[in-house]
Amino acid sequence: MKIGFIGVGQVGQTLGPLFNNLGHEVAVSSSRSPEALAGTATQIGAQAMHVNDVMAWGDIIILATPMNVVPSFATDKLKGKILIDTNNYALIRDGHIQEILDGKPTTQWVSEHFPGARTVKAFNNIMMSEFDEYARPKGAEKRFALPVCSDDYEAKVLIMNLVEEFGYDAYDAGSIAESWRQQSFQPAYCIFSELPELKQLLAEAEVPIPPQVIVKSLEEAMPIFEKHKREAQQKADAMALSRKA
Repeated sequence: MKIGFIGVGQVGQTLGPLFNNLGHEVAVSSSRSPEALAGTATQIGAQAMHVNDVMAWGDIIILATPMNVVPSFATDKLKGKILIDTNNYALIRDGHIQEILDGKPTTQWVSEHFPGARTVKAFNNIMMSEFDEYARPKGAEKRFALPVCSDDYEAKVLIMNLVEEFGYDAYDAGSIAESWRQQSFQPAYCIFSELPELKQLLAEAEVPIPPQVIVKSLEEAMPIFEKHKREAQQKADAMALSRKA
């Protein structure tokens, strides 16, 4: 398959080589020109393209760019294509998006911008910097799980199979309307948990937009994020120990 990235940050630089290893073609794009992306593309093993060209070229498009630029993308380029939304909304980066602040799941907001795309929510609830480190072969002890949401069953199954190939158990977390359960600062956000714990943590999500999402400065946000990550991981680990006792 042809895998196109919009954005070449940690998501593109982590998942791009993994798609290469599975024999897929990879292309990357961003707000920068293909010439400016050439070095990063070479490191990933990808072609560098303009965003519109990647959208036209790819079979699967991975959206890994700040949400405030999504409205600038053409709305008609992804009809019939699988779109993986890896984003998490943050007010300090993405600005004021009223529909999301009112509780609309971020991936629903994205899907409405790309009518006809087969939108999937995945790869948003863990740290990409640790993705390779925690991957495990199928059947291995302490293999962690990732949630996948979509209204398109075939697209969801395809992405779940990729998750499995990348070294994680894939969990069908429901429709796009349920994808808020894996968004920023929910119990399953930015932790590594095995499948039973992931199911429980997703079920414990309570409100679409936790207050931590709308902090207005990086100085305020980082301690809150680190505290959430530490406490959420401790909770998941304790749940796993209790289950195995």
